[in-house]
Amino acid sequence: MEGPAQSFVRFQGSVNVSSEFYGASRGAGRRPDNEQRAVITSTLSLSDYVSIPFELYRTSRQATFQQPFNQFGASPTFFGWLTLHGGYFSTRLSDLTFGDTRLLGGGVDLRPGSFRISFLYGRMRAPLNPDTANSFFGTYERKALGFKVGYGKEDATFVDVNVVRVFDDSSSISFSPVPLPAVENLVASLAFGFPIAGDVVRVKGEAAVSAFTNDLRAQEKSVNIGPLKSLFTARHSSQFDGAATLGMMIRPSSTFQLGLNGKWIGPGYTSLGYAQLQNDVFETNVSPAFSFAERKVSVRASVGLRFNNLRNNRFATTNRVMTSISTTVQPSSSFGVDLQYANHSMNSKPKNDTLKIDNTLNSFSISPRYIFEGLGGNNTAILSYYFQQFSDNNVLAAAFSKSQTNTITGIWTLMLPSTLSFTTTATHVSSKLASTSTITSLNETVGQSFFDGKLSLSGGGTYSRISAFSKDKQFAGRLNASYSLDQAGMFTLSISTNAYNFGAAAGQPNFTESQAVLQYGLSF
Repeated sequence: MEGPAQSFVRFQGSVNVSSEFYGASRGAGRRPDNEQRAVITSTLSLSDYVSIPFELYRTSRQATFQQPFNQFGASPTFFGWLTLHGGYFSTRLSDLTFGDTRLLGGGVDLRPGSFRISFLYGRMRAPLNPDTANSFFGTYERKALGFKVGYGKEDATFVDVNVVRVFDDSSSISFSPVPLPAVENLVASLAFGFPIAGDVVRVKGEAAVSAFTNDLRAQEKSVNIGPLKSLFTARHSSQFDGAATLGMMIRPSSTFQLGLNGKWIGPGYTSLGYAQLQNDVFETNVSPAFSFAERKVSVRASVGLRFNNLRNNRFATTNRVMTSISTTVQPSSSFGVDLQYANHSMNSKPKNDTLKIDNTLNSFSISPRYIFEGLGGNNTAILSYYFQQFSDNNVLAAAFSKSQTNTITGIWTLMLPSTLSFTTTATHVSSKLASTSTITSLNETVGQSFFDGKLSLSGGGTYSRISAFSKDKQFAGRLNASYSLDQAGMFTLSISTNAYNFGAAAGQPNFTESQAVLQYGLSF
């Protein structure tokens, strides 16, 4: 019987430690010769009221990026409605304010009842001193401050107010050979959602405004931004704009749904809380999904339109039309087929024809599959065909960018009662650009488990013939072994080799590279 202490205090998590070794026959190779990694994630729970998760990332190869590889963070949860963040952590406020940036700092999320209150503060980017030998002029430390106040259930009726301020610290680096502009960004939004006619229709949206200063050295100017004036100083290098999203999901039955979505982001809208938020864009999308024949046939489709030049301040407007449809037919448990089609087109027509963008990407795939018994075991056979065509009507680039690719892949897997398995894969790719290139590959993988599944061994090889500018050959071999220690974890060893032989026309020396990875994982 489990004692009181065991039921009150629970400690769960995982440990993953690996060591990688790499060698190449010529040059420095494409990877470090030796690298070690460690990832530890765990959660300490006290009854059902306190949960304290934390993460630790370590690597022997520390590189200088916006955030280091070696990181530690903890996000304990208390009573199911209070979460604290410390160290490195990730959180999200809304679609238009803050969501994909990892911070070094602290934060809090409160969810008492129908209320939501969040606060975050931390470093988004570490300061980097200039390296003139590599033409790098340095970057300032960048910090973020944000909060959310909301009420309601996010799967029902809710309203949230989000505010985020991001700013550079111009004193964070000692010097720079060229003047570096420090920036400041303030974003505020109102997010909302509500149902109509019960759960048949759901509406969700967000309206946001942003203020962005391109250079904090610019002179201040008088701009009325209401209650946000205490968080942002308007300057002659500042820009102001807005953004909005609106979506509607209609589900009249369990076999049909229709999504309607729209997004408008002004050309001057900037939110540094998202690393790659595209502005100057208007986008609409219609996405129906339905099934019939007792759910043996299901269809999903999407039709979208996107264009820019919202304020007519570009040389031309770029229009994009995105269409896709996927169908799955499963008449029986042993046979099924997947079909997919997509068409993406883009065009803009400036007065100068050489700058015209007018292209179309078409793709189609069909993948039938069949499961049957035979040859002493269970068999799975999959045949896949994929076609892609890119056409360009630009007067200069059309002759060099048009392409067509055909890919055929066959996969057969045989699983015997003894746990011995065979997987055979054959692939042929034919691609036509300025010239025609082909890749033909044959792969075989054999695997088996021993000692009631504790030990698993697999190995295989791939032989490829590549015909492009020369007739090349490639052989890749691999061996994998894993041994389970039950509650004490699992050891995994992977060894691979790659030998590439260039054809006589390539004029390059052949090379061979090998890699070994020893890994230990434990879940507790």
